[in-house]
Amino acid sequence: MIKTEKGYFYKKSCIHCGKEFLGNINGKFCSRECSVVYRNKNKSYRLRCKNCGEPFKGYNPRQFYCNECKEILTTRKCEKCGKLFKVSNVNSKQKFCSKACDKKYDFNEDVFNKIETFEQAYWFGFLMGDGPIRYDRERNIRELILGLSEKDHKHILKFAKFLGFSNEKMPLKYDKKRKSYFLRVASKKLVEKLEAQGFPIKNKTDLSYVPEFQDKHLKQAVILGLFDADGSAFISGKLFYLSICGTKNVCDTFADFLNIDKKFIKKIKSTKIYELKIGKQKKDIVQNFYQNLYGNATVFLERKKEVFERFLYTE
Repeated sequence: MIKTEKGYFYKKSCIHCGKEFLGNINGKFCSRECSVVYRNKNKSYRLRCKNCGEPFKGYNPRQFYCNECKEILTTRKCEKCGKLFKVSNVNSKQKFCSKACDKKYDFNEDVFNKIETFEQAYWFGFLMGDGPIRYDRERNIRELILGLSEKDHKHILKFAKFLGFSNEKMPLKYDKKRKSYFLRVASKKLVEKLEAQGFPIKNKTDLSYVPEFQDKHLKQAVILGLFDADGSAFISGKLFYLSICGTKNVCDTFADFLNIDKKFIKKIKSTKIYELKIGKQKKDIVQNFYQNLYGNATVFLERKKEVFERFLYTE
């Protein structure tokens, strides 16, 4: 016998793997795994199947189903695509063959795989200004969130349709306290596609920027998206005011795009955010802003465009 901190034990040899171990006088195995494997191979039991009621020979006293019934019970039919698949346990509640079929909502996760259209570039810019990425610890997944006030309900529906959600089934919820609609999209693949295109996943407020596109139409789309998210247009008296908030890069690029003097860009106190704000009375200048932002645009926030049109076309 050998004395240890836990008491006296015998030095023994496992009858399955031959490994030496310390155990009591009746001990035969060095671990539970060796015990299960050895008994499964060397001992059989007369059992009765819970499903068909027929007797069968098994190697585990807790085996409740014969091999034929187990094969039937572990074969399932996917509730979505109809494909047959196997589950590891008879009691498994798995209803779908894959994660793709298990999705609660159907949408296009590859929509930002490559930015080639005005609509893709616009929503990329809009999310840059108004679409944070949140990490959900409980589900271990990243979630794209877009929240807009109730007056912009139609606009958030446009984004949902852009992602491929159907009118009947989309993760859109209304918050009564904030009087806003929120679209929450939990998709690792979608977030990875955005990140691959240069979307800042963390510290977006401090890192947002205007991507460089060779196609001027795509650059216009990104800038319009950022303006609709973080900009404003309003009329006060006879003056038309235009502004946008964001990083220095966003404000500089916006000023260059609309040929605005950068002296109108000011840093907001106690923050890292900059603001470009300008007021104009001459309609030809505002008309130029309007044409640069909305010329041939296929998607935009209607209420902001209406402010331009009210100033330009109302006597």
